[in-house]
Amino acid sequence: MVDAAAEHHYHTILTVSRENQQIEKDNIESLLGMRVDGLLVCVSQRTSDPEVFKEVQRMNIPFVFFDRDIQEMDCMSVSFNDVRGAFDAVDRVIKNGYSRIAHFAGYSNVSIGKKRCEGYRNALKHNGLDTDPAWILEGGFEILDGYHSFMTMVQHKKIPEIILTVNDRVALGAYKAINRSAWTSRTISGSWGLDSTKPRKCSLLRSRSFIRILGNWGLPHWKC
Repeated sequence: MVDAAAEHHYHTILTVSRENQQIEKDNIESLLGMRVDGLLVCVSQRTSDPEVFKEVQRMNIPFVFFDRDIQEMDCMSVSFNDVRGAFDAVDRVIKNGYSRIAHFAGYSNVSIGKKRCEGYRNALKHNGLDTDPAWILEGGFEILDGYHSFMTMVQHKKIPEIILTVNDRVALGAYKAINRSAWTSRTISGSWGLDSTKPRKCSLLRSRSFIRILGNWGLPHWKC
């Protein structure tokens, strides 16, 4: 993204919300006060009020959401096909003989959490499997969220064969919890594969995302 901005003769001013909606709002207001030419925004995990972005629209300042967006807003966004990515991962493991598949989802008010959960559900339905609400644990996008989600499943004795996690950090948290519990696991196509009857070494395989491509596409699409 920084490289793409430089190619278009823009200077990049980076702000970090620390996944906090109020900090995100303060950052955007500060940038508007600096009279920036436009905004590239990955909304925070906790963002539920789009008012600050509507104000940016009213000011006719171009901006683009990337990776995460606010779906109720009619605005340009650049993201991966999260529904298809989750669908493909779950579809693949089902075709490899697994059926007890859990999903450690992000917050449903954030686009990637909602869309990846949709892909998970679609894959189960496509393969004739019922969606068990107990297999879906909605939470955040951080390491502790993955850790707590797995320990919750252990407490309820709901141990799946596969865990599809919403992102790498949640997967790492689940990985840590698995290694500290009586269960061991392996991973398949970015999903956690657990064998509840046969101990085996825990390992992790992650799905690949082309972040640089996502960033390069963002700036040329400044339009709302």
